[in-house]
Amino acid sequence: RLSPEALRDELVRSREEIEGRLGAPVRSLSYPYGRVNGAVRREAGLAGYRAAFALCSPRTAGICDRYALRREAVYVIDSIACIKAKLGDGLPFAIEDLKGKMISSFAVLTPLLKGGHSRGNTTSRRSPGDS
Repeated sequence: RLSPEALRDELVRSREEIEGRLGAPVRSLSYPYGRVNGAVRREAGLAGYRAAFALCSPRTAGICDRYALRREAVYVIDSIACIKAKLGDGLPFAIEDLKGKMISSFAVLTPLLKGGHSRGNTTSRRSPGDS
């Protein structure tokens, strides 16, 4: 876990880096792996984002948290029927929502499987040919 200051710094530096590459303002954020909590939502607003998107945010009528807007993940295993179900409602939506939550619950392992390297880790890797 990052401190609030380190989290805000990461959010600001990421936004500034993307803005520099695009030459345009970045106003929204898609949380890595779609995961978010209250502290991250708060810091996203303080870092200058106007909105942010998360996976598995509840669909709510009349209530909108602009720092936890729901987005749907599209996976390589998804068919057109799966995508339509994600945009619909009822049982097909519920099945796709459950599938997404299951996949997302394992996504937390991705950094570990990739060797624990993250953007904030400045340790460099040596190529096999480096001396």
